[in-house]
Amino acid sequence: MNTNHTSVKRSTHGGAAAAILVTLAGYTTMTLAAPSTLKVTAAITKQYEAVAEDGLSVVELVTIVPPPNRLTQSGLKAPTGVTLASAKQDDTGCATEGSECRQRFSLNLDTRRNGCSLTGDYALELLVVCRPGAPATQCQPGTVSIPFKLAGSSAANPGGACSQRVVNQKANLAQSWRQLPGTASDIGMGGGTLWMIGSGAATGDQSVYRWDGKAWIDMKGKAVRLDVTPEGYAWVVNDKGEIWRHDGRAWNRVPGIAKDIGIGANGAVWVIGAGAIAGGFEIFRWNNGNWQKMPGGGTRIDVDPQGNAWVVSDGGDVFRYTGSNWAGVPGVKARDIGIGGDGSVFVVAQDGSVHRWNGNAWVRRDGKLAEITVDAQGIPFGSGDNKQIWMGYP
Repeated sequence: MNTNHTSVKRSTHGGAAAAILVTLAGYTTMTLAAPSTLKVTAAITKQYEAVAEDGLSVVELVTIVPPPNRLTQSGLKAPTGVTLASAKQDDTGCATEGSECRQRFSLNLDTRRNGCSLTGDYALELLVVCRPGAPATQCQPGTVSIPFKLAGSSAANPGGACSQRVVNQKANLAQSWRQLPGTASDIGMGGGTLWMIGSGAATGDQSVYRWDGKAWIDMKGKAVRLDVTPEGYAWVVNDKGEIWRHDGRAWNRVPGIAKDIGIGANGAVWVIGAGAIAGGFEIFRWNNGNWQKMPGGGTRIDVDPQGNAWVVSDGGDVFRYTGSNWAGVPGVKARDIGIGGDGSVFVVAQDGSVHRWNGNAWVRRDGKLAEITVDAQGIPFGSGDNKQIWMGYP
């Protein structure tokens, strides 16, 4: 797995230095000039070309900055003939104090004067905003420019009207995995907060940690499997099968015995139980303070944004719950599964390869993992057989 590093000088409100523009290549780390440094991770997650007759196209970018920094859009440089009709930014990934700030920027572009095409060079202009009381060593107001290229075909009809079609293509970016500090035997993401179980030499329970944007914080718990709620709190299973959940202050015992746990973006909690059954072990859903037994069996589980579980059976087959029964999702033999808040579904195959469900088939990605989780923007995180932790791309 490779990472791309690019140095960018920042323009501060009181300085005259201009940002050095460089083409964004997948996830790019931008280190700002002294006296402080700021690492900005960015990637294009969606590109919809000419989605309406009015010629508006949509581009979405996701950025990640460490606390206490936050970004606010200030402008967009676009090719001649392309104008910014409107923009929206989603800051829900910045809600947790002390954690990385994940933001989504949605740009509605009027492309009618460019033949309804997005093709060209762009630069998203952003202001660096500091949380109140942030020390100058951690955050300084300034500007950041994120350049990127888009490639799209002309969608113009005779008379200049744009066709109503969706390209839904990725921009022409070289995408890559970025290694994070530490080692993990399991990993979970929720509410913009990353948790992991350590990887000590001994088997069985390992320490539980939460990423605060700069380092792993020991949460004073032990577990073998975990997942994270939309509020950013972990539920874990220890080597005795006991289920515990963190409330932001302490660990609290939850009744029941489990082997794996999955939590959806809507808060739905499912577990793989301990009773052997065809396909693996029994499946339960948390319902008003009690575990409701569900049909079917599995060995690994996660939950989609609608609250329906996806499971991996003991034979590696993938199934999704439809609300009344299980439907097979063929095409790969899996060992783990992760689902993002945006509905993105990833699996780790039995050979360690990574695959993403595109709605019709499993599409293989680069890299190899052992465990996987997915954030609200569809970005996968995982640990490999060597326990190293990796951050992927949507």
